[in-house]
Amino acid sequence: MNIKRRLRFFFIITAFLIANHLIDWGPFDVAVTFAQSGQALTTTTTVALIGAGQQCFTLASVAGISGFGPGINNPVAGTSAGTGNITNLYIDRELMQVVSVNATAKVVCVLHGMSGSQAAPHGAGSTVIIGPPGAFFNYDPEGYCGGPVGGVSFGGGPSNPPQFTPWINTRTAVEWICSTVTKTWAPGFNNPLVPVGAITTTSLALVAGTNTPTGPLFHTTTTNAVVTWTAPVGCNATAATASSGCSFTIIPDAICTWTAAGNIAIAGSCVVNKALTFTWDAQNQKWVPSYIA
Repeated sequence: MNIKRRLRFFFIITAFLIANHLIDWGPFDVAVTFAQSGQALTTTTTVALIGAGQQCFTLASVAGISGFGPGINNPVAGTSAGTGNITNLYIDRELMQVVSVNATAKVVCVLHGMSGSQAAPHGAGSTVIIGPPGAFFNYDPEGYCGGPVGGVSFGGGPSNPPQFTPWINTRTAVEWICSTVTKTWAPGFNNPLVPVGAITTTSLALVAGTNTPTGPLFHTTTTNAVVTWTAPVGCNATAATASSGCSFTIIPDAICTWTAAGNIAIAGSCVVNKALTFTWDAQNQKWVPSYIA
C-alpha cells in the first residue's frame, strides 16, 4: 500500500513539474516551440590559384581555422599551438580537412577530397566556407526545422533544430536555410529552387550602413539607407572572381533607400510590397538593383 501511495505521489509531482516546465528531461526537455537558425558558418577567400594536388596555400584570413592536433599549428612561426579542434574548408564542391595553420603567413595545409569530394584546382578569390566536420553533409535536409514539436523534443537529428547555417550539401554545393518564418527548410544561395521555390527567411531591419541578406528572399522593415550589402555565406560575390555571381530579393515593408557610396552601383529607393532584386556584377564589383523608384 505504501508503494502505491508513493508511486501516486511521484506521478502527481511529476505531472505538476511538467505542466509548469520545471523539470529537465535532457534530450526530451519540455520547451516552447521555436525556430533556430544555427551557428553561422564563416568565410574567407583564396589569395592565388590552387592546384588540385597543392597541399598548402594562402588564404585572405585564417580566423577560426585550426589544425587537427595540439601543437600542429607551427608555434615556431609565431602562432599558437593547436587546440585539437578540427576545421574543414569547402571550396567549389571540394571538401578539405585542415592539417595545420600558420597564422602569421595565413597559410593552411590540408587533406584534399574529403567525404567523397573530388580534388580540383581553385581560382584566386574563390569563396572558402569554414566550419567543423559536423557542419557539412552529403544530402539535403527535409521537413520541419523549428525545434521541439508540440512542446517536446524527441531529437530530430542534425536538421531539427539545425546546428549550423547554412546547411551545405557537399555533393552538389546546394545550400538550405531554416526559415524562422515558416520553420521549414528554405532554399538558400546556390540552390536551383531559387527563385521559383524561394521561401522567405528572417525579416531584416535595415540599418544605416552595412547590411547582410538573411537569404535569397526576405522582407525589410525599416527606412534606413543601405550603403553596403555584405555577401552572405554561399553568395560567391567576390572582387577577384569575375566569373562568379549572386543575387537576392527583398520585399519592402517600408520605403527603403540606398546610396552609391559603398558597393551598390547606383543610388535609389524602393516601393513598398514591390519585390526588388540586387544582382552582383563581378566585373564592376557592385550590386545592381532591378529597379529604382
